[in-house]
Amino acid sequence: MEPTQQMEIQLGHMCNNRCVFCVSGQKTELREALPLQADPILKSISDARAQGLRKLTLLGGEPTIQPSFIKVLEHAVALGFEEIVIFTNGVKTARPSFVDEVLATGGNYTFRLSFQGATKAAHEATTHKDGSFDRLVRTMENLKARGQRLTVNMCVVTSNYASVEHFPSLILPYGARQLHLDMIRPLDAGERTEDEMRAMMPRYADLVPHLTKMIEGFPPGFDVNIGNLPYC
Repeated sequence: MEPTQQMEIQLGHMCNNRCVFCVSGQKTELREALPLQADPILKSISDARAQGLRKLTLLGGEPTIQPSFIKVLEHAVALGFEEIVIFTNGVKTARPSFVDEVLATGGNYTFRLSFQGATKAAHEATTHKDGSFDRLVRTMENLKARGQRLTVNMCVVTSNYASVEHFPSLILPYGARQLHLDMIRPLDAGERTEDEMRAMMPRYADLVPHLTKMIEGFPPGFDVNIGNLPYC
């Protein structure tokens, strides 16, 4: 059963991608995203567990590139969190050895993969990072081989919305359990001009046929959810 008491903690803004919609890539490019000290993070996690929280989600930026990432995992496992969700773009989990290092901590993990397009062209047009799509595919291979839970997240923008109909064929073979789509939220997009925001946000009427085809491609009961639709 899904723990009802849970905590999300952002391990800074450092990120290797430069997603068009995201403040983290922008801050990294501006050299405003720095490595975080471990101690305040560990204390926050300890406080959350002491308050009875049972599930922990680690966000970024890209949390796995923080120097203290494994230390944070070990601490959370030692505290007894029932589930730990790792939100990642696959930069390190594409390596089997890194996945094995995570699993060696003994935690009960769900890997939430940040696909920013269901095709390579759409994903990399959105992340502005060559090779980022293939790393996520290798991550899915690594997780499936190790029997790990995986879910998928995408932020819907003009550069990727038409690709969503390809999600069933992309993620079902690897045992993905959920797909979450988020409409772009201007407050999370960093410093963008009005023209940049207008260019980034697809028209809902254009999105509908692709969403419909996507839903039709999933088996009955597959967990698909959409956030911030319509954006208000």
